Amino acid sequence: MHIAGRLALQSPSAGVLGPLRPALADGRLAPSPNILSFQGCDVVVRHINQTEFEADLSTPLAKGALVSLRLPGAGVMIARVRESACGRLVADFVNPVSLNRLGKTLGVARVAQHLA
Repeated sequence: MHIAGRLALQSPSAGVLGPLRPALADGRLAPSPNILSFQGCDVVVRHINQTEFEADLSTPLAKGALVSLRLPGAGVMIARVRESACGRLVADFVNPVSLNRLGKTLGVARVAQHLA
């Protein structure tokens, strides 16, 4: 599953680990300074269920930082970072997300039907 979404940091004072640079010389994805803005930065969600999600994110975040994940159809969901390393972010939702709400996101609807 690959779902495009937006991720914004809700606790900016201690959330980002390391400097935010505009680009890396070797062509890898650079940490995104947009994560600190209200709109956040683009992410690709690789896995999502009612309690957690996993996404590609080049900006390392501190464990326990609060983030908001915005998905088309499902809206904004608040989560707490569990792990952030090597371009991968894993976070647990503060409040469990219903299958009905997840089903409103294109790409998740098929998965939600199989789980129900």
